Amino acid sequence: MARGEMAKNPREFIKSLELSFDEEWYEKTYTHSIMQEKKKHESLLDFYVRRGARIGHDPNDEFSEILYRAANEDVKKKLMTDSAEFAFKHFIEYGIGESNRISFTAEDARRIRTIYLALDREFIKNTYGDKSQSYIDVSDYYFDRARQDAISPSADFSEAGYLDHNKDVSDVLKNGDLYSAFDHFLRTRGREMRSVITHNAYLAELQDRREAEAARASHIALEASLPGITHLTGLDMLNALEFFDSSVDAVISPSTESGGILVLVPHFLPEILFGGYMAFYDFLAKLRERTGAELHLLVVNQGDSGVYTNNLLRMRLKAPNIFGLFSRFQKLDPAKRRVEVPENFLVMSYCAELHPIASRISRRLGREPVFFIQEEESDFHSNNDLRSFTERSFLLPHIAVYNSAKLVEYFRVKTSVFEVAGDEYRYASIENPISPLPVNRENFLKKQRNKTTRRLIMYGRPEGHAARNHFATLVFALRQATRRGIFLDEDWEFYSIGSLAFKEAIDLNGSSKLRMLPKMPKADYEDFLLSGDVGVSVITTPHPGIVHFQMAAYGLTTVTNRTDLRDDLWLSDQNRNLVPVDMTVESIVSGFQKAVAEAEDFEKRYDNAFEARRLDPASCVAEALFLMAEVIEEARNSEAPIARNRTHSQ
Repeated sequence: MARGEMAKNPREFIKSLELSFDEEWYEKTYTHSIMQEKKKHESLLDFYVRRGARIGHDPNDEFSEILYRAANEDVKKKLMTDSAEFAFKHFIEYGIGESNRISFTAEDARRIRTIYLALDREFIKNTYGDKSQSYIDVSDYYFDRARQDAISPSADFSEAGYLDHNKDVSDVLKNGDLYSAFDHFLRTRGREMRSVITHNAYLAELQDRREAEAARASHIALEASLPGITHLTGLDMLNALEFFDSSVDAVISPSTESGGILVLVPHFLPEILFGGYMAFYDFLAKLRERTGAELHLLVVNQGDSGVYTNNLLRMRLKAPNIFGLFSRFQKLDPAKRRVEVPENFLVMSYCAELHPIASRISRRLGREPVFFIQEEESDFHSNNDLRSFTERSFLLPHIAVYNSAKLVEYFRVKTSVFEVAGDEYRYASIENPISPLPVNRENFLKKQRNKTTRRLIMYGRPEGHAARNHFATLVFALRQATRRGIFLDEDWEFYSIGSLAFKEAIDLNGSSKLRMLPKMPKADYEDFLLSGDVGVSVITTPHPGIVHFQMAAYGLTTVTNRTDLRDDLWLSDQNRNLVPVDMTVESIVSGFQKAVAEAEDFEKRYDNAFEARRLDPASCVAEALFLMAEVIEEARNSEAPIARNRTHSQ
């Protein structure tokens, strides 16, 4: 027939359609749609004409309803305005005589059909309904926009997710050989194991990414304005509590001939050998010398075992006297948490965070642990978990060795430790001897009068663990003092000593600099003090401190802080070279002014240093040595409460 004639003759159209319609193939290919939508007495051909063709069904294996619509814009427009029309009808009536109408091969038709049959049209309609309304069918929408808009074909397959998780597929898509990422999956699923994600799972993944990116942006903004505010301190403290307050597998080994002490320390390395550590190891040396007790060391931290081994070597080389105190070394493994201790040993903790572990091991031995109390360590923490943990540690049963009688007074008056311990509480204290001025009056005065510049020496430790020495407040007050001209009557040099690593000079007023010096060996430090005129050292925790007393003993008028238990009268009784201040900038600046004026009286500085209270080194530890010797002897003579070589977790 001539072009368009068949459209005027329905019988001829039906006859031609019947000849082209492969009923057996159609039923096999579109079984699911037929079962879902075909009417009970409707033939397959009638179903195809009424419904199948409109939703994208092909009449035979070689024709593609979808591709014909996509290639012929006029057909597409006609189908949009007439719901009885479909592409294959147009092809029979008009297109069969127009060679340019068919731009696809039978193989192209089969590829499209494979994708079509895998589509979940209801999912596409429900998910992209608004966008698909301008199309003949949601399948047309899918094939038109799948590549550009990453349309998912079903709930079980995310187009965008497949591309995201398989980056190389994007390059293949760009070459134009694929209709979509889903097309790639269908072609390769028998040969390649690809990452597939569901539509909703990928949306959730994207939402998680957006939230993570928003959180990251918020984190960056917060940190830029308030550095450290987003740090998960609570989790750090949780990890610390798990480590320091969990059970320990204590292995009781046979008694040693001399008995001894298992000593718990958090760190064992040469860079921290100052202040409290030196007082502690000095006491242990005297204790071992007096009692013959054997000392074992247990290092308790979460650090790497390789670092621990390296630190042992460095201690042996750099601090052989301290290393040599111990006949055995152990490190608490965070996983195994296994500790070996002879049955006639005591257990001694160096600090509050280790005392719960020392208590658990001691309970296994059936005796109280010894607590070397350096400080009221709760003051090292703000009102947080670690502060509460530290406060609880002091209330555990123990025999105490306090690092100064002033510290004993604080714990008795300001805490409940003595009340909880009761009348049977066993404790003693040590004192920290202060080296006397090593030069006579004549040489001291000569040295002072021959100086061309004056020198201020500040105990300055800018590191976080030394917060109780208030580095920032002292430097800020020193800046105010230099700006006000307190140090302008003659040339002054300013030094800060004690930093672990920081060496850069700090500006005071443009012309004056505070030079930073690292901690020094004791002999070098004391020699350096002899060059000073004004000393500065504060401590706001209960321990009375040592540095300011040493500065005053070497003839420096020394600014230090008062507290209710270290008032002006008590400080003056220790050394009249001390200049008490409150921990305010104005009070410290006034203290500088007074110290500078008093530093001009060289004879008074010497007399104050010479007349200051002095303690005999032996008497400083006598009381504590007596108590510890008594406790060690008790441990040597006591029966082990649990059979040897058995283990127990406390």
